[in-house]
Amino acid sequence: MTNFTLTTMKKLLTILLLITASFTSFAQSGAVSITAIPSSPQIFWDSLPAPVGYTNDMEGLFTDAQIAHLDSIISLFEQRTSAEIAIVTLDTTHTSEAKFDELAEHIFNSWGIGKKDKDNGILISISRMHGRIRITNGIGIGKMLSDAETEAIIDDYFIPAFKDGDYYGGTEKGLVRLIGIIEQRNDTQELKK
Repeated sequence: MTNFTLTTMKKLLTILLLITASFTSFAQSGAVSITAIPSSPQIFWDSLPAPVGYTNDMEGLFTDAQIAHLDSIISLFEQRTSAEIAIVTLDTTHTSEAKFDELAEHIFNSWGIGKKDKDNGILISISRMHGRIRITNGIGIGKMLSDAETEAIIDDYFIPAFKDGDYYGGTEKGLVRLIGIIEQRNDTQELKK
């Protein structure tokens, strides 16, 4: 490194240390309450990112190829039925365990999953770190798939693979089962375009 670069780096480090010391001193004086600063989950809630594709893996559970495969399954399902499915994974920086279900509902509503006139959306929310999964169904889906059936899909298809650390396998199996049931019941024309 040149002397200029080392000198510049030393100056930047000195400035950073001064800022840190000033903030610490200011905070200790009682002029600033650390609890007044919004938590990371609150910031995430308030500035929820827009979805990118059908699978939004914010926890890093899936490979790019796995995301592409899940997206292709969901895309074909939407083409056949008009129903929309989204998958989101969330870690501890996005929500606490106690607020997981509430955040899932917030995401479902904020992203507008499902066709507005049919309310035929489904959100699969997963958190490996919190050990949680929730499936949120729109009213149109709820007419075809009861809460008890949704819970059974979670218990029988998602959870067994998750317990083995296979989040992709469990998600794929659960997604395929969910789609299979809805397509069987789609004969009633409730989801047809």
